[in-house]
Amino acid sequence: MHHQEKPFAEGYEALAKIPVIDTVMLRTPMILHPKSSKRTGMFTETDVNPMTYLNMDPEEWFCFPMKVGSLLCYVYFNAKYTASALSLANLFEIATKEETTGKPDLVVIFGNEDGKNATEFYHDTDNNIWVGCISDHPRIEYFGYLKKMSLTLHNLAMMEKGWLPIHGAFVNITLKDGRKKGIMLMGDSGAGKSESIEALKAAGKDKIKDIEVVFDDMGTIHLENGVPYGQGTEIGAFVRLDDLDPGTAYRDMDRSIFMGPENKNARMVSPAAPYRVVVHNHPIDLFCYANNYTDKLGMNELSVEEAKETCKMGKRMALGTTQEVGISTTYFANPFGPMQKQELCEPIIDEVFTALKDNGTYLGEIYTHLGFDKENRDGINDAAAQLLSFITEE
Repeated sequence: MHHQEKPFAEGYEALAKIPVIDTVMLRTPMILHPKSSKRTGMFTETDVNPMTYLNMDPEEWFCFPMKVGSLLCYVYFNAKYTASALSLANLFEIATKEETTGKPDLVVIFGNEDGKNATEFYHDTDNNIWVGCISDHPRIEYFGYLKKMSLTLHNLAMMEKGWLPIHGAFVNITLKDGRKKGIMLMGDSGAGKSESIEALKAAGKDKIKDIEVVFDDMGTIHLENGVPYGQGTEIGAFVRLDDLDPGTAYRDMDRSIFMGPENKNARMVSPAAPYRVVVHNHPIDLFCYANNYTDKLGMNELSVEEAKETCKMGKRMALGTTQEVGISTTYFANPFGPMQKQELCEPIIDEVFTALKDNGTYLGEIYTHLGFDKENRDGINDAAAQLLSFITEE
């Protein structure tokens, strides 16, 4: 560990006293038993910089510096949450000592003893830093708070740059004949994004040579010279054990962190992609909304306007993986930035979806049926078969 030689910006002097972590060594498999197994409440914007009400003892706090996509994020955490905080090393690329000499794009305060029980974010426009603050409370002993606050700040910062955050999954499929296609699926928790990819692996085992994960939860689309490209945010995946095919958790056991395996909504954090892959520009051949709430089968192509409206509605059958149950809607299926800043997100959606269509990307819906019966795989298997047909067509 080391200390920063000076504060990275005016008003952040208190953080310069916090030791910065240089290296993390995890002995996996690691099993944690957090007090909570789901996230509740929303991340809300505040007009007061949390730096003005910090309550921390430098002897009991640490900083985990990491890359969220291409952005630098400093996570300052209360020592009582060390197990959760260090699990970030399995999900995000740790920043080097050299990279931590400058100003971060994002700052997360985790476990601030302010008595507020709040999950808030603030945009410090003077220093161009997005600051998130999560109050010390028993409910926050759940890894999802750390992960999702970091991603919320990332998404807000990227929208300021004109990049579109995507809540979904993106993989590059390489066939045995050498052809390659980029497949991006969008949807809120429980929609069937990751499950569709797993079903595709099984359906295409005789035709697919390799599946390269770009992101498994959050990524972005941005335009360069009018061409849309996808990038990721994380080098790992934070997934529900119930959403995985039997055997997957055992296959990845030697490199994974298991959280509350005895509880409903048990999760694991497992490496998924090298950082160089995550921040590379990847062409997008197919973009589909993961629909888990209708009885249609397979896949359906949509017009630009239909695709925009479907995605902005963000409809799904919620299965209780967060605080929601039943049919719900979330703006752009993304409560981590786009929902809070819809006026900022709206014109980016228009620009990106038009560019996707203009560049020949398939826009549509894929029907997973997982909102009806997660044990019945017929719907998702049919969708995977149509996905495979799209990938293999000449």
